[in-house]
Amino acid sequence: MARARRQARLAVIAIGVFLGAGASLTARGEVKARDAATLAVLLARIPHVARSESGIGAEERALAEALQAYGAAAVPELLSLLRSPDARIGRFVGYVLRDINGLEERDLDALIAARRRGDGWIPPAIAHIGTPRAIQFLVEELRAKAEVDTQLTWALVTAGERAAAPLADLFGAATPTSAQLARAVCRVFEGMGDRAAPAVEPLMAITSRRALPLANRRHAVDALGCIGPAARPAIATLRRLSASEPARFARATDEVLRAVGAPEAAPGLIAELRAHPSEDALRDLAFIGHDARAAGADVLALASNADWQLRAAAVRTLGFIGYDLAAGSLTALLGNGDDWRLVQAAAESLGRLRATTATVALQQVAADHWYPRVRDAAREALRVIGGTGRPEPRVGRRGFAALFFRYGGCCAGAPADEATPALRHSGDELHGGELR
Repeated sequence: MARARRQARLAVIAIGVFLGAGASLTARGEVKARDAATLAVLLARIPHVARSESGIGAEERALAEALQAYGAAAVPELLSLLRSPDARIGRFVGYVLRDINGLEERDLDALIAARRRGDGWIPPAIAHIGTPRAIQFLVEELRAKAEVDTQLTWALVTAGERAAAPLADLFGAATPTSAQLARAVCRVFEGMGDRAAPAVEPLMAITSRRALPLANRRHAVDALGCIGPAARPAIATLRRLSASEPARFARATDEVLRAVGAPEAAPGLIAELRAHPSEDALRDLAFIGHDARAAGADVLALASNADWQLRAAAVRTLGFIGYDLAAGSLTALLGNGDDWRLVQAAAESLGRLRATTATVALQQVAADHWYPRVRDAAREALRVIGGTGRPEPRVGRRGFAALFFRYGGCCAGAPADEATPALRHSGDELHGGELR
């Protein structure tokens, strides 16, 4: 008994030493020590660590990372355990294989069999193999069970360019494609972004094939919008489609033009903004970028609208569309003492406009504004103007919406290095009598 306890203690120590070194080794992408005895110890720990719950606990995660550091050397043993009659073990091993390096085409049959047994962690492992057969299996899985935000859809997103065209081909079927499947494909394309570009050409071809079910052609049009800016080469094809079959495609085509940020969508958005101002119209103009600069005067007029959300959206849009004639008005907004959101939005837009004339005013906001989130926005604007700011991320319409509407909320977003706002003397502070 004492000997067994001693061996158990040594095993725990060995795991601890390996885990302690594993972080630095894995961070460098190198595993110099492939000690078979240590690997055996780690594998032996699986039955004791694997849980029956659906989530992954901290101890499971640590053991998984240690096993994943062995890469291909651990794959044969893990594949063997994947067939364990103990559901806990199979589920945990699926999680380990999800992010391990070293899987090959020869391992695909075992992974497919695990997936068919119901293993939910396996699809990303199949995507890592990335061969045509692996990708086609994942696409057929999506066809059979069209859901969003699952390990399967994430796997297809990670497959990127390799999965783009096979997903587009789903709409080329002779039978109607379900709305659920179209929605799932759309979410995958949104996740891929520019990596979905190989799907553009086959989707364009599908939209023009009148022999196909109308639903499939419409889904193909919508899918181009889900891809975002990478689908701009399809604009001419879509406009011809809208002209030849306006009753069927005019509205959908207009929506796609907005979704891909096409300059051709700007005139319609400007007309909409004049008739019925909305945050969504401002967002879509901002997404088009400098090609929507002609909307500048109309957008600037909304910066004094009675609706604070519309004001903030307009102020942000001015920066995205590059309307530098608004620099003076935006600089004046930095002194607004009633609405910090306008000050934040104005600072960000001045940065996007590279407005050097606003430098002094931005410096004052960065130093003196009461809200850390606003000071942080002014500092970043100064960095952008000085040429050292973060590059603007290239995102699709869905991701851009999250970026664009970042001005909302009352109390979120204090910088991590200044979680507690500093108390600063201000002309607006109350004296003792007023406080009482």
